[in-house]
Amino acid sequence: MLILHNHGGLFFLLCLPISSFFLTFFREEEEEEEEEEEEEEEEEEEEEEEKEKGEKEEEEEEEEEEEEEEEKGGEEEEEEEEEEEEEEEEEEKEEEEEEEKKKAHRSFATVPKLKIQKAL
Repeated sequence: MLILHNHGGLFFLLCLPISSFFLTFFREEEEEEEEEEEEEEEEEEEEEEEKEKGEKEEEEEEEEEEEEEEEKGGEEEEEEEEEEEEEEEEEEKEEEEEEEKKKAHRSFATVPKLKIQKAL
């Protein structure tokens, strides 16, 4: 019994420092793991923030491009409207000229007929 007790005491004395070593070792490992996890979470949050900033910048650029296109589109529409108005004016002028030519042609054509009729 004494021998077991002595050996048990020695075992306990030997296990105590070893167990405290392992406990501190595992605690340090756990702390390191926690720190690494926190760092990873911070990095992920930073990446997400950068992505959000990038997305916001892209959206702003797209909105600016759309506004520019709308302005250009508005200018193009104005130009098209002006061109259409000019074409309509030209067509009206051409129609008026044709009507004047027809009137002039009628008057020239009718005058000789009247003279001829009177002469007969």
